Amino acid sequence: MLFRSVQYHILPALLLNEAQRQQREIQKQQEQIASQQALLQAQQSENAELKQRLERLESLLEQRLGVQVSKVQ
Repeated sequence: MLFRSVQYHILPALLLNEAQRQQREIQKQQEQIASQQALLQAQQSENAELKQRLERLESLLEQRLGVQVSKVQ
């Protein structure tokens, strides 16, 4: 039968190292989330602007051609 002993004096250093690694990973993920949220907000702004431009173009077409153009949803 093989017995192994636990080296308790090493555990705090290992646990601290792992906690620091996890904290770095959490920080990295938080930065990625913030970046993605900023990108999403920029895209939503751009989409709203493009929708307004399309609505203006459709309105102009209707005025000039007298034809009903399908509206943007």
